[in-house]
Amino acid sequence: IAGSVMYTDERAKRVIFPETPLYTIPISVMVRKNSVGAGIEEPPFFESVKESFEKTLIREDRYKMILDGLKVTLILAVGSLILGTILGFVFCMLKRSSFKTISTAMTAFIALISGLPIVLTLMICFYLIFSGTGLNEIAIAIIAFAIDFGCYVAIILNSGIESVAAGEIEAAESLGMSRLQIFRKIIFPQAIQKTFSVYKRQVISLIKTTSIVGYIAVQDLTKVSDIIRARTYEAFFSLIFTAAIYFLIARICIFLLNVAERRLNRRKRNVE
Repeated sequence: IAGSVMYTDERAKRVIFPETPLYTIPISVMVRKNSVGAGIEEPPFFESVKESFEKTLIREDRYKMILDGLKVTLILAVGSLILGTILGFVFCMLKRSSFKTISTAMTAFIALISGLPIVLTLMICFYLIFSGTGLNEIAIAIIAFAIDFGCYVAIILNSGIESVAAGEIEAAESLGMSRLQIFRKIIFPQAIQKTFSVYKRQVISLIKTTSIVGYIAVQDLTKVSDIIRARTYEAFFSLIFTAAIYFLIARICIFLLNVAERRLNRRKRNVE
């Protein structure tokens, strides 16, 4: 906090500082003269592990912090997944628009977002685009992740659409089907089946990507783990539990997506 409000000539050009400081904060630096660890007895191993576990999870009900962080992570993942999938479909349709201006603009936008680090996209959305809108940090993070995820979904879906055989489309046209009917009954189902495995990997990547949301001060699972580590100087259990929870979320998500993929394949075999 002191570092954020300390007077500097550069900050004074934009901020009106009081003539006299409200508080004077002294800074002290301690230097150890003897060797590190001298005179300090290490507790037995199992006693040390027990104390570390107690400090990380039990003391001050810190397990509740982890549960709250887990809730935020799930909200981010689910919200970004749903909104990003919808945006991906919209982006793909705009990219394939018959209007050259719309198609070119959407292609350029997808290329731009795909070429930016996701953390940069997140900070641009938070500090520039949505800074004065009143949206909270979680909503902005969901939008940022969804835009990034949607661009990749658009690329994946577009490749699936282009892989549909032209002969099937011509056969449908010869039967008198409209363009909408051809897309809904022939092109789109095949595109989903051909690209679903790639979509699965992108979903897992999205879940792991939400861990960077701490850059805009959202206390997700990773950020809470870091806060606990900073308070206790104990990194083992906070990091291990965080890793285990992310692994469990990913495995559950993979299981659900595999179930959905099997149903898609079963439906394909029934149609054939």
